[in-house]
Amino acid sequence: MHEAANSGPADEVRLAELIAALSLALDLGMGQPLEQALRTCLLSVRLAERVGLGSREQTQVYYVALLRFLGCTADAHETAAIVGGDELAFRATIAPVLGGAQHELLARVVTHLGRDQGPLQRAQIVGGFLRHGAQIREGARAHCELAERLAARLGLDQGVRLGLAHALERWD
Repeated sequence: MHEAANSGPADEVRLAELIAALSLALDLGMGQPLEQALRTCLLSVRLAERVGLGSREQTQVYYVALLRFLGCTADAHETAAIVGGDELAFRATIAPVLGGAQHELLARVVTHLGRDQGPLQRAQIVGGFLRHGAQIREGARAHCELAERLAARLGLDQGVRLGLAHALERWD
């Protein structure tokens, strides 16, 4: 695959199409609305154009926008155990506030996690999430490392790998 990424425009188009298709699966696996990554990509590339980034940087923006959740489901079974068995429902719960303020994320989890359960089981699920917060944060860092490694295997350039390595970082 590394050669395909560097051998010519036709091969790059095929890689770009593969990544766009992969982004659909990543959306589903993260509880995002279908084509969320594609919408994010279009907006990101337009912003890159508007601020005057060159072709290479716009290409990097394209790949990072589509692949920012690459690796995020690698620990789905562990996440499921922490959040009461349904990591997709958990990911869908946090999707609207992902990247937002920490208190927004916590408020959303507390009010939505385990909603369909009885009060005792719901309290256990929310409590499990709160107890394992450090494990969940560590998982997010590992997701980025995995994304970076997978991007390297696909032959994507250093700028894309660096973008993926920091995709889930926050300014606060």
